[in-house]
Amino acid sequence: MAATPLALLFVFRAPPAGEVSTAEAALVESIVGTVWVRGTDTPVSRFLLADYAVPVGSGLRSSADGRVALRLSSGHSLRLDGSTLVRLLGDDLVALDGGRIYVDSEIDHDNAAALTVTTPFGEVRGARMQVEVRSQDDGLRVRLREGTVELVREGERLSVEEGEELTVDPQGTLTRRELSSDGPEWDWLVDLASPTDPDED
Repeated sequence: MAATPLALLFVFRAPPAGEVSTAEAALVESIVGTVWVRGTDTPVSRFLLADYAVPVGSGLRSSADGRVALRLSSGHSLRLDGSTLVRLLGDDLVALDGGRIYVDSEIDHDNAAALTVTTPFGEVRGARMQVEVRSQDDGLRVRLREGTVELVREGERLSVEEGEELTVDPQGTLTRRELSSDGPEWDWLVDLASPTDPDED
């Protein structure tokens, strides 16, 4: 399923002088098409390359045909679809400013670390999960393939069940529907799958 084009703009909050972070948020595992990276210490965006260590605070922006797979320092697998903009605020905190991402927390591991994805419509939180999060002008969509997540918005905590899609429109209206764990909704992940990725057998 093709991603809807977005008009994306980088907005960075530079750290105070002398406090530029050198901590690593993620490592690039694979790239399809074109993806740019921009750090908090430079106004210039540059092409992202495989095996690049992405510092905390960096922003990533994918072209319409660009996709990238990252390994966060916390162990989570993070994949960006085309026309997506994220900021890696930490190894357990991702800001999705527009587009679509997929998080695989390797749910077979009991000690999986918690991860929070912030969006303009609320925060998606989980520890053991395989989840797609899409945020665009028409609202937020959370698709849970496996595991457990919750959406936190306006002081309310909403559980998303395994095999369920939850959407929130700009007016705050919630909609739920059942979702197949191996349906065509997940086809966009195939380009970034490694030969040993169990999700894409």
